[in-house]
Amino acid sequence: MLDTEIRFFLASHVSPTRTYKEVRTTFQIAKSIAQKKAKTIITNGAFSYEKAVRKKFATYKNPKPHKRYVNLRNKACSNNKLERFHGTCRQRDKVMKRFEGNQKQFAQNFQTYYSFIKNHMTLKATPAQKADINQKPEWKDLLLKALQQ
Repeated sequence: MLDTEIRFFLASHVSPTRTYKEVRTTFQIAKSIAQKKAKTIITNGAFSYEKAVRKKFATYKNPKPHKRYVNLRNKACSNNKLERFHGTCRQRDKVMKRFEGNQKQFAQNFQTYYSFIKNHMTLKATPAQKADINQKPEWKDLLLKALQQ
């Protein structure tokens, strides 16, 4: 999950399938990191997202936060930023020649790199800086902080 305004990488879940239970787990992680409910959730057409979005993000004020069928021409319902993030992740995976180790740990480490270290051309800063998270982008400090969570 990615905050599209500041490009902060909120959560990921490495698994061979995308069942309701797995999607809901990812949403719980993202919600706890963001410390608020998202107004809009944009996903691809997988059916497992619909129930999980309703359960985790729907409210009386916002009963339909889910935008499921994305359209490249419709900027209000586009997952281009997430697909661009996946491209960045795949570039790293390609260099590592299809990494076969602990993929869950790799995803967590990449999340730290993407949100706290990598400067984004559009933002001209890291997503953490845009989110006003005052963390020095030093690997040792970030890894120690990640271990504490």
